[in-house]
Amino acid sequence: MQHLFVFALVLSGGVLIAVDAHGRFMKACFNQNVLRIAGGGPGSGTTKLPAGPTGLMRSKLQLPSGVRCNHCIIQWNYRAGNNWGDCGNGTSATGCGPQETFRGCSDIRIR
Repeated sequence: MQHLFVFALVLSGGVLIAVDAHGRFMKACFNQNVLRIAGGGPGSGTTKLPAGPTGLMRSKLQLPSGVRCNHCIIQWNYRAGNNWGDCGNGTSATGCGPQETFRGCSDIRIR
């Protein structure tokens, strides 16, 4: 499995209605609006952006049609592919099995 990014959007409307007991957004919120990669580059038309070599990466994302919000949250997820693991088909390789995952969120407005 390769290194990849996935982006998602939570349309919160300024009200945190889907949080767990610790005040964190539940994963189901982010799964409702997984964003597609746009612009014709790597991953275009899919929901997964392959990560290239280290350094600055630029990509365009397709927002859901007609979406507007004063308080939304965009989340990025990066799945590393550095660890050796079981591929599930009787083989093992780098990038198979559990991998490190990094996430970040930002509050945004879409007009």
